[in-house]
Order: sequence, then C-alpha cells, then structure tokens
Amino acid sequence: MTIATIGNNQTQAVQPVTVATQTLPGEAAKPEGIAPGSTTVELTDPFAARVQGINRAIQNLNDGIAAAQLAHAGVEDLLHGMGRLQALTFRIASGPADDRERAGLQKEADLIQKGMNDTVAGLQFNGVPLLASGAVVTLPGEGDQRTLTLPALAGVSQPIDLSSQNGAQRAIGSLAANQRILADAREQLAERLTSLASLSDTLTNTRPGPTSATGRLTGADMAQASAATSSTIRDRAAMAIRAQANQTPSQVQGLL
Repeated sequence: MTIATIGNNQTQAVQPVTVATQTLPGEAAKPEGIAPGSTTVELTDPFAARVQGINRAIQNLNDGIAAAQLAHAGVEDLLHGMGRLQALTFRIASGPADDRERAGLQKEADLIQKGMNDTVAGLQFNGVPLLASGAVVTLPGEGDQRTLTLPALAGVSQPIDLSSQNGAQRAIGSLAANQRILADAREQLAERLTSLASLSDTLTNTRPGPTSATGRLTGADMAQASAATSSTIRDRAAMAIRAQANQTPSQVQGLL
C-alpha cells in the first residue's frame, strides 16, 4: 500500500510518490497578504502562525477534496462501462445470436474494457494514482493528520467471452461482483468527500479572528482568506450526497 502526501507540510512525502512540500514560516514571519504601508496593527507571532497554519490546513483539505472528486468521477465512468458490459453479456446469455452479432458485441466489449483499464491506470492527482494503487493519502492539518484512502481497482475489468452463450453466462457472475466493488468504492468516496468538506467548513468557521490582545487583520484580509472556500465546499458536499443516491442497477436495465 502506498502512502502519499497531498498539500503542504514540514516533511517530505513518503516515497515512491514525490509531492512538493512547503515549510511553515518561522516565528518571525509576518502574516501573508498585508500590503506594505498598511495601517493594520501588527499581529503578534503566535496569532499569525495560528492563522497561517489553519489556512494551510484548509488548503490541504481542499486538495484532498479535489482528489476525491476526481476519483469519484473516475469510478462513475467505470460503473457506466460496467453497466454496458452487463447489458452486452445479458444479450448473448439470454438467447440465440448469430456469429456476426456475437463478434460485434465482443468487439464493443473489448473496447469498453480497454477504456476502463486506461482510466484505472491513468487517473492521477499531483502524481498520485487515484484508482490503481489503494494509496492512503495524508492531508497535513492543524496539529494532526487527516487521510483519504483511495480505491485499488486495477483488476476490476477482466476480459469476458461473448463468443458463445455459455461464455456470456459465465461472465455474468464476475461482472456482478466487480460492479459491487465499484459501487462500494463510489459510496466510500462520497462519504469521505462529505467528511472532508465538513472539516474544511468547520476550520473556516472556527478560524481565530482578531482581538485587542493579539492585534488584528484588516477586514479585507480576513474576507479574502475566507471567500475562497465556503461556497465551493458546500457545492462539493452537496455533490457527494447526490452521488450516493445514484443507482447503477437501474442504469443497466435502461441499457438492455
């Protein structure tokens, strides 16, 4: 199982996946985004480090959300291909077909499986395979590590034989089993998407604001720090919830 890091952290990502990292500013660092000559009262170092750490944690969570969304979309494509393979298989298994029809359906099935294998092998985010490796991705956070476990789907699309009715009947069971694997992967990714979106939203809402004891940021600075995440996270969470309602069996029946 591969362990990778998405986002910024003080440590390098564990090999074999190499991900660029960024060291947190030191104690003397000034908060980013305050223009020279600003009338803003200077922040004390602990407060600045706290705000910057939370902002970085939010960015890393959003990277995890983006990776999970891409993986989720890839699984949806695989489920669509699997549904079509099941429809072709049911056609041959359910009744007589001449050689020309069987050959045509076998050719279509081979092309679908090639596309599915290409999706599994090629879908990546920041160099991290999203569907092939079962990688556990760490998302550096504010004092802890959050993870995203990606599916391992390298063997989910295996050759099927549509040259005979018996061959098609044998393929039905394996296709059904692989369809369940894909459906489970979709559900797990959707649940993790919702969880990561909630964490990001919570961090955004609980980020410490300015106080008289620690100095304060300008209103424009705080607005700029918050605006980049709130609406996007809500959209992503809603998408994840909707995705869980998809029903692949009905899709398969529609193709028959």
